[in-house]
Order: sequence, then structure tokens, then C-alpha cells
Amino acid sequence: MENSVLDLEVDVNGEEIFAVNKKLICSYSGRISKLLGRSKDAKCRSKVIFNDFPGGSECFEEILRFCYSNGKVYMNPSNVVSLSCAAHFMEMKENVLGSENLYEKTERFLDEIHDWSWPEVVAALKPCQHFVAMSFSTSIINKLFDSIVLRVTLPSETSPCSSFSSSSSSGFRLSCDTLSIESSKNTSLQATWWFEDLAVLETDLIQILVKMMISRSMDHRILARFLFYYKKSRAFYTTREERIKTLEAVVEMLDWLDLRTLSYKGLCRILIDASYLEISQNYRSKLEQIIGSELDRATLDSLLVPSPPSSSYSYDIDLVLRLLQSFLSGEACNANRLKKVASLIDMYLMEVAADPCLGPSLFADLIRAIPKTARESMDRIYASVNLYLKVHSGFSSEQMVNICSGLDYQKLSAKALSSIAQEALPTCFRQIGDPGSKRIELHTKKLDYHNESKRMRAELQRMESRAVQLEKICHELKVQMHRMKISSFK
Repeated sequence: MENSVLDLEVDVNGEEIFAVNKKLICSYSGRISKLLGRSKDAKCRSKVIFNDFPGGSECFEEILRFCYSNGKVYMNPSNVVSLSCAAHFMEMKENVLGSENLYEKTERFLDEIHDWSWPEVVAALKPCQHFVAMSFSTSIINKLFDSIVLRVTLPSETSPCSSFSSSSSSGFRLSCDTLSIESSKNTSLQATWWFEDLAVLETDLIQILVKMMISRSMDHRILARFLFYYKKSRAFYTTREERIKTLEAVVEMLDWLDLRTLSYKGLCRILIDASYLEISQNYRSKLEQIIGSELDRATLDSLLVPSPPSSSYSYDIDLVLRLLQSFLSGEACNANRLKKVASLIDMYLMEVAADPCLGPSLFADLIRAIPKTARESMDRIYASVNLYLKVHSGFSSEQMVNICSGLDYQKLSAKALSSIAQEALPTCFRQIGDPGSKRIELHTKKLDYHNESKRMRAELQRMESRAVQLEKICHELKVQMHRMKISSFK
């Protein structure tokens, strides 16, 4: 009858208020016993308020069921984590009436995790998302992830089937038998069968998982693919704020990996998403640092990023300059990689040179961003400059010099020098004072001499032809005069 007295109210997270027996609950919970102190034996009515009870009112109801049934509880992979955290929170570590306490029961249940199926481990993981911030959940999460990582790294033929949660999924899922058959045919599926099940986890858990996988020397290529998949899958059913959080977390985790294992195309897609979602500047800078350090793997299309709405020019030149700075300041910037980037920037210059809104200073900065030593030939740079000056007009002499100063004239071919000599550029080049300008002047003089020689040869040929014609006329006149003399004698 004593247990029927409801002399304690427990407010659980503002969700529900439970009326319980004070003496009974105190016998199981050290926390409530300490909170009530001496009043636990008093007949007065008391009240306890919990604002951060693990698992909420639903889990507290399970705790009460345990207390009121003499330590009996139904436990399964879906509720064991909540019960364990609640038992820790309530300090339920003392045996009552010879029955095993709830904390020990949950620990013993979790110790059998190696016998669980893959769907059961995944089911146990999902509630962990609500307890990550609680220090006492760390050991439980690590135990679950340890089992996850072990199973993920198993040979594909023994890898478990995807989660039973697929029954509520709109996507197509493979059965265990089908997966086994496909695994022998498809290496990609062997490595990625677990992606869909774990992609439902929140970013805090994913970060713990990825750190553990890295510590176990898991293939960074697989981890990178998972992070790209995770970012993409979360975009379909989350809010803008959640997408920003996911994207920033993915950028953080990608930075933990070997950058050479990352898909450059995937990184560029993330950059587009980052611009659209306007992620924080710190993560934006980190992403640009990652992309810039691998610039030698970029393509021209990946650099042709539209400029921000606030800019008048077509392409985001400032972004490319930042990526170049990241690449040039990186430890892995060697001569071969630099040549690849220089060739890429040369192609990029040809694309942006035709933009009528691109200012001369920015264009010149882009030319000079690559060291001259990285280019074996300056012909494409000259072609870009020539195109730019044809599209734009009205530049001052100083601006013209600034644009042309990025050229190394010693690396111009004879064909380029001939073109310069015939265009309106030589004057601009001579103003720079570069030794290469002497080469242009000499080539110009040589070209002028060559042209003059051609003109003189043509004139000489014309004169020779005229002389032949005059000789013919003279001969005809002589013949006529001879005939006239003969006729006069007759």
C-alpha cells in the first residue's frame, strides 16, 4: 500500500508531469534521493523538475515501469541507449531487493553487441543523436561505432544487408541475396553498401564516426565518397539552416582526409552550394584552401564560376586569384604541378579577356599571379593581351604598360613577335623598358627591312616588265620607219 501513495511530482522536460511514490523512486534513483534529502521521508508532497532528462517523458515512463515492476524491463537495441543514459542520469547504480540495477542491465545488454545484426546496431545508433552532448554517452557511442567500423571494414561477401529501416524508404534497396550477388560484380557497391543507413545520422555523430574510421586506417577515398553522398542526401529533406550546418561539417571533415583522394568535381559542387547557402566565412575560406591546394587537377570549366551579383564582370576572377594563392603557398606546389596550373590559367585568361566589363587591374593581376618561370612560352599570354586590348579601349599609357608588363618577351616565338610588330602594341611594349622590348624593336626593324626588300623587288620587276614593253615598241617603230624609207624610194 505504501507504493500506492503518490507524494512526488516529477516534471520531465516540460513535456509531462508524473505522480509517483517518493519512497519507491528514491530507493532506485540516487539522484532523486539526493535532491529530496530529508524530505524523502516526510509525508509532505514534493516536486522535482528535470529540464534535460535523457529521452524525455517516454523514457522516464520506462524508468517508472522498471521501478514499479521490481527491476524488470523490456530492453531492445532501439531503447537500450536511452535507458542507459537515463539510468546514468538518475544514478540507478544500486541493486534493490537483490535485483540487478538498471545501469548494469543496460551495460550487459550492450556488451552483447557483437551478436547483433547490422539493422539492430543502426537502430541503437539513431537515439544517440539526442545524447551526444552528454558526457556519459561517450562510452556507449564509441562502443556502437566500434561495432559499425568493424562491420564496414569486413570483406564485402560477409557484409551485412542494409538496414531494416528501408521499408520506410522511398528509394530502391537491395536484399541480402541481391547484395551478395552484386558485390561480386561491382567493386563500388562493395565499398559503399553502408552509405544509406548511416547518412540519416546527425553531423555530430558523423564527425565521431569519421574520426574513428580515420584512426582505423580506413581508405580515405571511401570516406570522401561517403561525405559527398552524405551532403547530397541531406539536402533533400532538411531546412536551409540544417543544410548549412551539414555543409560546414562536411568541409571540416574533408580537411581531415588526404586531399589527393577527394573528387575535384565534387569539391567544386560543394563550392557552388557554399556560395548559394552563404556558409560562414571561416568554412568558406577552408573550402577554398582545399580546392586551391589541388588546383592542378582543375579543368577550365571548373574555374568558370559566375561572379557574385555585386560584380559587373562575368566570371569570379577574385575567387580564381584566391585559389591560386592557396596553391602557390602550399607545401605540395612543385614544378610539374605549377606548369599544369600555369597552362590552365593561360586558357582561363583567353576566356575572360573577351569580357568587356573586366577591368585592366584585375586582368593584369591574373597575368602576374603565376610566376614567369612557370611558363615555357608566353604566346598564349600575348594572345590574351591582344584580345583584351581589342575588346577594350580608352586605356591610359600607364594602364597599357601595366597590362603588358606581365609578359616575358624572351619567351615569345617569332610568330608572336611578328604579330606584335604589325599590331598597335609595340609602342606599349617599348615603354616598359624590359630587355625583351629591344628584341621586339630589332624584330620590327628586321620586319621593316624585309617588307622594304619585298617592295623594292616588286618595283624592280615592274620596271623590268616596263623595259621589255618599251623594247617591243621601239622595235616596232624601227620596222615602220624602215618600211617608210623603202616606199619613199619607189
